[in-house]
Amino acid sequence: YEVAPLFERASLAVDHNVMLMELMKQIALRHNLVCLLHEKPFQGFSGSGKHCNWSLMTDTGINLLDPKEDSLVFVVLLTAILKAVHDEAALLRASIGSSGNDDRLGGNEAPPTILSVFLGEALDQMIEGIVYGKKGTATLRSIDLGLKSMPRHLADSTDRNRTSFLAFTGNKFEFRAVGASSTCSFPITVMNAIVADSLALILDEIDHAVGDRNLTDQALFTAAFPILKKHLMGALPVVFSGDNYSHEWAKEAEKRGLPNIRKSSDAFLQLIENKNRRIFEGILSEEELHARYNVLVERYVKEINIEANLMVELFQTHILPVAQKDFRQRGMEDDPLLDEARELTREIQKLQEQSSDMGWEAKVKVFLALLMPKMGDLRKRVDQLEKTVDNALWPLPKYRELLFIL
Repeated sequence: YEVAPLFERASLAVDHNVMLMELMKQIALRHNLVCLLHEKPFQGFSGSGKHCNWSLMTDTGINLLDPKEDSLVFVVLLTAILKAVHDEAALLRASIGSSGNDDRLGGNEAPPTILSVFLGEALDQMIEGIVYGKKGTATLRSIDLGLKSMPRHLADSTDRNRTSFLAFTGNKFEFRAVGASSTCSFPITVMNAIVADSLALILDEIDHAVGDRNLTDQALFTAAFPILKKHLMGALPVVFSGDNYSHEWAKEAEKRGLPNIRKSSDAFLQLIENKNRRIFEGILSEEELHARYNVLVERYVKEINIEANLMVELFQTHILPVAQKDFRQRGMEDDPLLDEARELTREIQKLQEQSSDMGWEAKVKVFLALLMPKMGDLRKRVDQLEKTVDNALWPLPKYRELLFIL
């Protein structure tokens, strides 16, 4: 299911989204249902996330990401956005980080952990025209820049590449990696901050090139062109219109120098990197950035720990008694699978106990390196037991029951 709210000012949209999340949970309970705002409640199925639609509008209602309004402004802004996303991809990855999103990203229609931008054929051709002097042939909605040195460019009205992390969809960008349990406030804050930083740099360079001259549109473009070309060429590696799930793209992204941060805990470190303090200047202080980092890491650890506790409890109170009963009825000794699962629960509990006095950063390392692999192994053993134990005794719903019976 999908909820598609009307677009509005970001601060208000975020508040309405939080209210909607609460309403969804309350309304579900009225119908004896539960609204699962979890990024990946069921392995192997599509997860749950949000498309954060982002654009910039003037106080008079002009959308600066709509090419028909002011093409030169659009090109400058697009250049700033691509530069920001290319240079600060790891920071954007941190803005949508959570343990649940780590499970969701990279499969079943969710974007991968490699951050790339889909622009569509028309804007791809426009950028190639600026960087390489090529002229495009796409013929959707045509926008004439009115400048001899610029190719005509066109805005794709939609995007059929659903694997993109960030996609241009006509007059806005869709940031498709926000998890179901998160608000869009921090991703929007980060997007605003990095684009503002990039735009300020580009405009300073253009201002320096123009000086005190009062230029025509053509002359202004001529002065800005080398600057736009330089920054577009630098940001070009982040632009990709192919299959983001392919192994070829993973190899190509590595060649392009794009970060592939699979675990959110690694991305969170971006918040306290010295180089990023300048980006957040006037938005978040150094103390506030450290506070956010600490909260994110703590929450990340607690989420994993809660899931580990629940996994052990489900096994010990639901799976183990039923499996033992089934084997006794068949006159069998405990199955080796059951013994292995029992041992894994003991190892999980031991790791939790050993790490109980550690700091959050140390716990993250233990959980990722040792605890989560054992949780995965326990899941595999129980999945195999599910195929072995008498169906009439099995206490938990199976996928076929969740999908076709309940």
